Amino acid sequence: MKHIPTRSRQPVLMTMAIPLGQRSAFYGEPLLLSQEEVAHRLGIGRTTIWRLVKAGELERVRIGSRTLITTRSIDTYLTRHSSTAEVD
Repeated sequence: MKHIPTRSRQPVLMTMAIPLGQRSAFYGEPLLLSQEEVAHRLGIGRTTIWRLVKAGELERVRIGSRTLITTRSIDTYLTRHSSTAEVD
């Protein structure tokens, strides 16, 4: 009688089936962004991002060695500093 393996012992590479450009449509907007992503979205430099974090304008979250910025704090910052005038 021969032994027939039921599972492969070789590691399987898992790849994302959803292309990068379509992930936000599938998963929704991310809750945390890197400083580069925030700088790109706001059109400002990374140094300015860290000045805003240090001043308490943007909320940061540390996960391991990464420092990420919450999208909620970005929305709050933009709302607080919006230049649109209120209509009476």
